[in-house]
Amino acid sequence: MILIDPPLWPAHGTVFSHLVSDSSLAELHEFAAAAGVTGRAFELDHYDVPERIYSELVAAGARPVSGKDLVRALASSGLRVKARHRSKAVGTALQYRWDSILPGHAATGEELLGRWNESHRHYHSGTHLLAVLEALDLLTDGNPARPVVLAAWFHDAVYNGVAGVDEEESATLAQVRLKNLVPPEEASEVARLVRLTANHSPAETDRAGALLCDADLAVLGGSPDEHARYLAGVREDYAHIPQHDFDKGRAAVVRQLLALEPLFHTMRGRELWAAQAQSNLTTELARLIQNMAEEGPLMDYSTLPIAEFAFPGPLRDQLVAAILDGTKTSTTGTAREYEVEQEEVPKPGDREVVVDSAGKPVAVIEVTEVRRARLADVDLQHATDEGEGFATVAQWRAGHEDYWHSDDMRAALNDPGFTVDENTMLVLQRFRLIERLA
Repeated sequence: MILIDPPLWPAHGTVFSHLVSDSSLAELHEFAAAAGVTGRAFELDHYDVPERIYSELVAAGARPVSGKDLVRALASSGLRVKARHRSKAVGTALQYRWDSILPGHAATGEELLGRWNESHRHYHSGTHLLAVLEALDLLTDGNPARPVVLAAWFHDAVYNGVAGVDEEESATLAQVRLKNLVPPEEASEVARLVRLTANHSPAETDRAGALLCDADLAVLGGSPDEHARYLAGVREDYAHIPQHDFDKGRAAVVRQLLALEPLFHTMRGRELWAAQAQSNLTTELARLIQNMAEEGPLMDYSTLPIAEFAFPGPLRDQLVAAILDGTKTSTTGTAREYEVEQEEVPKPGDREVVVDSAGKPVAVIEVTEVRRARLADVDLQHATDEGEGFATVAQWRAGHEDYWHSDDMRAALNDPGFTVDENTMLVLQRFRLIERLA
């Protein structure tokens, strides 16, 4: 049945009614088309129709009901779309929340809203931000600490689909934009929390980190319909990736999520979302595996160059394992190595086959970023992303100096006296795992 509420909703110099179906969108679209209602008037689950055609629609068969009865019927039908999925409602809600958390700083809020509504975003949009903020409310009985809320606002403020890089740039943006708006220690805490969303692994004692990570992953514990909507948005975010490659990359992400122990770090988060998230992820992984089996291999990896991490032995085994489990996403070589081997420095987009100590291909990686830097200028994020357990740049440097000064490396460079110092030029790479081959 087609229902219509009274024309009471003001906009554009008139008032509007809502036209809905209590059974199917197909019925609603058919009725609207027959009545001459333009498709531009449709918004997710209803048509906005002006007062001037209210009587015509009633005469055509729309049943007049109160606004309350219309909402009740739409909800009962299962067709109602929640407010968080309506672009207008999302924008209004986010504007209110920003003004509440940092009143008097509208310009920063407007910039962030503009970033969250960039045209290339689908899942990572304002809808996701609002969902994270609402999840924080659920986890804290509506009273999350300000640094956690600000971290939610900034955690995907930079989004180009490059894992690790986006989080680091978002954290940097937070430090820059929050300077002079909040105390320095609070801005630093916001940036720290933003960086945590790269791996969702806060320390056991990190309550703020646990809250943000749980809120960010709360979408995984939604109903099957909500999870399907989330997956559709993620696929749109990566629409430029061929389906076969996307399925393999997504399968790796799902495996990493399933391997997180725990997936949710707060007791409340586990109660709210853990069981459903496990079900959603397990179902999704099974579907991806089936899709990949049906698609078959689409790339001839035999044509790709070989990537050897360290020399064969325990260190290579450690590094390869870190690549396969997703903890290693960066690597470093000296510019001298490329000169001696007469190799070109890789470029973003290049793909390589990783081999283990036995020379067996085990994975395909894709370079996402390449930069040159002096040894003295290597940053902590790059060092920790090497996946070797380095907690400081000093630890990273000590480990790499031992490697570069080893007999094996000096022999490879044909330079028994090879030594690095502050000004040694390095090639820093970031990469992502494309496919496991073993």
